[in-house]
Amino acid sequence: ADKRGDKSPDSLAGSLADKLTEKTASPAPPAQASAPLDADASGQVYRYVYQVAAFPDPVSAQEYRTKLAGLGLASSLEKTVDASGRAWHRVLVNFTGAPEDTRGLKDKLAGLGVSRVILRDKKPK
Repeated sequence: ADKRGDKSPDSLAGSLADKLTEKTASPAPPAQASAPLDADASGQVYRYVYQVAAFPDPVSAQEYRTKLAGLGLASSLEKTVDASGRAWHRVLVNFTGAPEDTRGLKDKLAGLGVSRVILRDKKPK
């Protein structure tokens, strides 16, 4: 006696396929794409942490932090060790503002020759 009732493996697979098709056929991406823009336009403020440089030498990292302070940017250092055992001193810029405010931050960093930043953290304030 089969305790599964009338559900054969083929009918279960067909039912699952129907459910997956229903979920993937919905036009959700446009709604998701506009949601972050609406949230940011509401004036949401975030705390950002960007990695802007990494130095093997802690003195060089500290000198770079001094340059950032000269631009009015708050920063911190994070020491890490790579797979080969080499120490690196990451320079992190701490910034609080709305997403559109990050353009000004990136402009300031470009003045120091920073063309790319790595977003390490972003949390609502």
